[in-house]
Amino acid sequence: MRKEWDIPDEQEFWYTGSDWLQVLLDKHDLDMRVKILLLLWRSWFLRDDCVHHEGKESVSRSVCFLVRYEEEIRNLSMIDETKGKSSWSLFVSGATKPRDLPSAESSPLWDKPLIGEVKLNTDAAFLSETGQCWAGAVARDHQGRVLFSACRLMNACRTVEEAEGQAILLGIAALSAMYRGSLIIETDCALIVKELEEGSQNRSACFSTICDIRSTATFFNSVSAKAVKRNKNKLAHELAVRGRREGDSLIIADVPIGLRPLMLSESTM
Repeated sequence: MRKEWDIPDEQEFWYTGSDWLQVLLDKHDLDMRVKILLLLWRSWFLRDDCVHHEGKESVSRSVCFLVRYEEEIRNLSMIDETKGKSSWSLFVSGATKPRDLPSAESSPLWDKPLIGEVKLNTDAAFLSETGQCWAGAVARDHQGRVLFSACRLMNACRTVEEAEGQAILLGIAALSAMYRGSLIIETDCALIVKELEEGSQNRSACFSTICDIRSTATFFNSVSAKAVKRNKNKLAHELAVRGRREGDSLIIADVPIGLRPLMLSESTM
């Protein structure tokens, strides 16, 4: 990793007490903090791959992944907001500002996955007049615990189906960096689910997106997709709406503060 990034000396990573990470991060600027957190995040993924899976993930592949990922974060942070795009912000749990809370009064109907599975919910906000679309994605385990949540302005799409496919692609790409087990994808777009079925001959306008989804899905032990009603996909929908309203975000192990009541109401069912 040091061949690609200028990162702190090895001694700075030594455990010196319960606040060693805070001390380490406090010594460096924001760019270095991002690199340190990404490095620790990926290291934990490699450890988890060895303990719970086959342990075949290579260090060199992780280096390439981190370099590309950090470049994407940096490049997106430089996008001019006057063009309608916001920065792709990397947050840790609790780093976002509270906003108006979505209503969670109606009975949440999100279904938890089985033990050993992770469920990825995705949705897109699409403007047919301009082709603009914003994707929302959230991954949770059998206890409703969040692995990550994300919202992002995507490339312009021609159809709502293409936008929904882009949302799935955003979700599985982010999830593949931290999890490789059994995955269930839920979306409220039945057409995309049909196109993803094994043996389906895709002739739609979102053919390239479907191919990218299928390619990325090979990182997981197993993948299934199913269409659900909007009331089973609320959190992903609210993330897409938030992306349009407030800009891009990627949060590890949490959701934006304003969406926590909805997330908690679903996970406690």
